[in-house]
Amino acid sequence: MADALGFLAKAAFKKDRGLYGAGPAIAYPQVPGAADMAATHMVPFSEESIVKAIERSEDAALVGSGRAEATAIILEAVSGGVGGSLRWQGWERLLAIGMGFEFPCPTNGSPKQLGATTARAHLLELDNSLQDQAWSAAEIGAYTPPSANDRKVRRGQMGFAKQTNDWVWNSVMVNKITITGDSQGIKVSFELVGYDRVKGSYNSANWTLPAGSTAQALFQQAVIRLGARAGGAGSLTTFSPSSFELIIDNKLKGDDVSTETAPFIEQPVRDGFRDVSLKLEFPRLNTTSESIIVMIDAELELAGSIILTGPEIGATGYYHTWEFYMSSLRGKTPEAPIGGAGPITAKYEFEAHRPQTTDIFAAGSYRAITPVKDSELVVVVQNSFVTNYLLET
Repeated sequence: MADALGFLAKAAFKKDRGLYGAGPAIAYPQVPGAADMAATHMVPFSEESIVKAIERSEDAALVGSGRAEATAIILEAVSGGVGGSLRWQGWERLLAIGMGFEFPCPTNGSPKQLGATTARAHLLELDNSLQDQAWSAAEIGAYTPPSANDRKVRRGQMGFAKQTNDWVWNSVMVNKITITGDSQGIKVSFELVGYDRVKGSYNSANWTLPAGSTAQALFQQAVIRLGARAGGAGSLTTFSPSSFELIIDNKLKGDDVSTETAPFIEQPVRDGFRDVSLKLEFPRLNTTSESIIVMIDAELELAGSIILTGPEIGATGYYHTWEFYMSSLRGKTPEAPIGGAGPITAKYEFEAHRPQTTDIFAAGSYRAITPVKDSELVVVVQNSFVTNYLLET
């Protein structure tokens, strides 16, 4: 057998079952099936770093020897990351389970058909909890679940074809999402926690990317707007930073075990309030970039958006987009240090909060999809995928 090579590697992700009538019963952890991951499940990754850390008990018995006896495994914890260039299709499932909610109502929910075309708009929101939960009446609108036993499931199988075997990490959840952009491109990374790893043949020959454009998102395709929330979405100013960073930190606790699960973990839950933060860096300190300091010093409640627009979705007249909307931002740590004789740069950091009143973007930016979570970050993704990501079987 030849040595495994990175350029021959593939990755795929499939959400665990949430529809009670679709296959075996919903269970945590879900045991990977040999052909669960298939067409459209491929992820356009560049690197991964997922490991299973094994912890053994300490045997402190004094038995007249300079070395303790062999001890039992007490914890097997799966963690690590996967990332790569942001492409117009391929990362959406991980984004959806990391945020936690997509409104399935057929009348004013997500995905929304755009005109009489194959293009769809998916609206993703941050859910308060990410562990398995029943759907509430407020979360389904006019949608009728096939079974009262259906669940919101925000975990899945993360597989890597490593040539020697397919390595599959099961029931992984997204702890952190980081999206960065600069002149070198736009990158996305997902920090994961999972249950266990299996190795074998898991259909990697048939893993393919979703249909549609797989081109990379480019830095110059980003439009970043910021301003006082009181002026509404139309009053925000377009700024031109040299880099940006958007982080969603779910604060999942991924090391709890019980007598039922040991040495493996219980399903992770939040260990604190989630954090959503935005960082902008400007190549020049001038009156335009310094206007942000003025708003921060005035303790204004701000709002902002990052909109990435790519190629057309087929011949529909609609375009691939990744759009990030933050209806309530508070600035912190403005910086403009002098580092020598060169240009003075400017750096700004913001915290996103749940809006105290209305979401200023809801009326004009969400494609008539109703947000129901009042979350500090709302994401719109336009592509040709017709199914609500939480309702995939």
